[in-house]
Amino acid sequence: MSSLAASPAQDGASRPNILLVVVDDLGFNDLGATGGEIATPNLDALAQSSVLMTDFHAAPTCSLTRSMLMTGADNHQAGLGTMAERPKAPNQRDQPGYQGRLDERLVTIAERLQGRGYATFMAGKWHLGSRPEDDPSRKGFEDSFTMLQGGASHFADRLGITPGAPQSQWRDNGREVTQLPENFFSSTAITDRALAAIDRHRSDARPFFGYVAYTAPHWPLQVPEEWLDRYRGRYDAGYEALWRERHERMKRLGFIPADATLPPFPSYLRKWDELTPEQRRVAARSMELYAAMVEQMDQQIGRLFAGMKAAGKYDDTLIVFLSDNGADSENVRAIWARAGEDKAREFEAKFDFSLENMGRPRSFVSVADGWAPARTLPARLYKGMTTEGGVRVPAIIKYPGRDGLTGRTRAFASVLDLPPTFLELAGEAQREQPRPGRVVPEQLGRSMVGLLTRSTPRVHGDDYAMGWELWPNKALRKGDWKLVRLGPPHKTADWQLFDLSKDPAEAKDLAAAEPEKLREMISAYDQYAARVGVIEPEWETPPAPRAAGGAN
Repeated sequence: MSSLAASPAQDGASRPNILLVVVDDLGFNDLGATGGEIATPNLDALAQSSVLMTDFHAAPTCSLTRSMLMTGADNHQAGLGTMAERPKAPNQRDQPGYQGRLDERLVTIAERLQGRGYATFMAGKWHLGSRPEDDPSRKGFEDSFTMLQGGASHFADRLGITPGAPQSQWRDNGREVTQLPENFFSSTAITDRALAAIDRHRSDARPFFGYVAYTAPHWPLQVPEEWLDRYRGRYDAGYEALWRERHERMKRLGFIPADATLPPFPSYLRKWDELTPEQRRVAARSMELYAAMVEQMDQQIGRLFAGMKAAGKYDDTLIVFLSDNGADSENVRAIWARAGEDKAREFEAKFDFSLENMGRPRSFVSVADGWAPARTLPARLYKGMTTEGGVRVPAIIKYPGRDGLTGRTRAFASVLDLPPTFLELAGEAQREQPRPGRVVPEQLGRSMVGLLTRSTPRVHGDDYAMGWELWPNKALRKGDWKLVRLGPPHKTADWQLFDLSKDPAEAKDLAAAEPEKLREMISAYDQYAARVGVIEPEWETPPAPRAAGGAN
């Protein structure tokens, strides 16, 4: 082990910087390092010199994951039992855990690191509340430049993505930003602000905790003008072709057994040749733009790493990179349609949906749903689901110094394990301040330092259980076993049971064959739900399921 991290609790000078980089809706296989065709040289290089986690998990959607990262608590305990943008059932309204914003009583990881002598900064997406008291500047970040909503235009026009948030809110250290620079693009601006914060710390004796949260590649799919044709024509063969291509590449890279057969393309999707020529053109263009967004974001992450190296901060920094959930498959027009005919008409009038304008300001499209299966291989389904396709995410961790774990690991870990990892490296609190009415949340995860320093081959034992619940979807992971129950549009008749060590695609339901294991897992899920405060929704009229399906 390097002297840098040998005894962080005893030697204040040895405590590393911590950089948490979170991207939005990136599929597991979208990086070159994980089997994708998109050019991601900077993240691929990070994966080569660090550890690539192949069994790392987040929550099914973005704000839930962010609440867990900021607290170390389950999202239900942190105030995000469901997303603020989606309706709550009558029995969930005004109940603990369902505020739709970060619970103000909880002390955040940024505040706890401040108490250990860390400088703190944030740049990017917040999505944990929009009231003044919810601002990152009030949650432990000394410097912050943030977008409060779950998504918005990536350009200076600030056009919002939902009927309830027609314009995005950006704040600079808690102050509202009413006008963005004319040449603004989100990934570039977020990187600029993070680099400025790092540059200020050149002569600061304190280690820093930086949280850099890109809004890319979350829709609307947009890129600077010079990136519009970066992938022109690359996806004209269709999404089944990409499904086959990525499957073969993942076999060559060792993510899938070499003798694995290509599974059937999901039956809930229309085949490429069933689309009209216009639908194929729009669907292919959506994937071209998505790929360009990912590459442009990778370029900005490369700028961030280069700036850290120039400032002498790279080698001594714990870098964690991850996506906030699985690949998205949402039909964005349906979001507005759910709000009624007037909102749907407003949406159509507000944006330019022409093929020629896709990717430019006032365009508003997401990745056509047929591309999601290739982006989550071999996992099942997508963002919002508690299947592996919704919660297994790409994650790369660079341990500070030169003796950290490198290569790949199948060790199970999750976003809940990151706050305890940060705290162990940061050492004991130096100047904890009394916080009347505040609570230090129970940490549900476990530090990964043992894994990252090669002293243990895994983070959790076989008895550790992690649960998920969102909308009608539920799951529990315990060892290699996974319990799943889904609501519409992929409703299951009952609980399903899978052995992920043999069936990572969740294709063979073992519920009937393993009744004792099924009872054990259901009991473990019930214990999880009671522990974190899950309130089963009781609807008079259930809301429409999450909007998947259809070419954009």
